[in-house]
Amino acid sequence: MAGSISVTKTDLGGSVTKYAVAWTSDASGAVNGSALDIKRGRIYAVKFVAGSPTPTTGYAVKLLDPDSADVLLGLGASVATPGASYASMTFDNLPFCEGFGAVTPTVTGAGNAAQGTLVVYVGP
Repeated sequence: MAGSISVTKTDLGGSVTKYAVAWTSDASGAVNGSALDIKRGRIYAVKFVAGSPTPTTGYAVKLLDPDSADVLLGLGASVATPGASYASMTFDNLPFCEGFGAVTPTVTGAGNAAQGTLVVYVGP
């Protein structure tokens, strides 16, 4: 099993789109193998939200482009729980998404059947 994801896309106005990627880890504490399409643009911020059951503190989240590069720039390397936390990119280092190419969220070290949400804000 590779865990599972569910994606909710919301247009926030001003050409900003919010992607809420709810995930549930498998027995090994991982999520991988499920891709989603995101629009062309730059990632301005991400938010990590713990669900229930709460993931293990220090779990890792990546968002891999088609070349397996982490477009989160390592900001999800060690996520604290149980609270939600924001991570924002620096304005001189905003990753560019080529648009409508599949990106793959991965989670490791979350614990068995843990749940959480990765929220990604993409703008022009």
